[in-house]
Amino acid sequence: MYGRPDCFLRVAVADHAACEAFPTGRLSGLPAVLRLESHLTMKTIKTDG
Repeated sequence: MYGRPDCFLRVAVADHAACEAFPTGRLSGLPAVLRLESHLTMKTIKTDG
């Protein structure tokens, strides 16, 4: 993580579009939220085989 965040959220979403929509649609309208930063991290959870 970069800087000194006040809160760290780990969010599971269906796809990349949902990942982009979550902060703008859910968090940015909250009165206590002054700034948002996001960092996309991708990893393989399970492989077929």
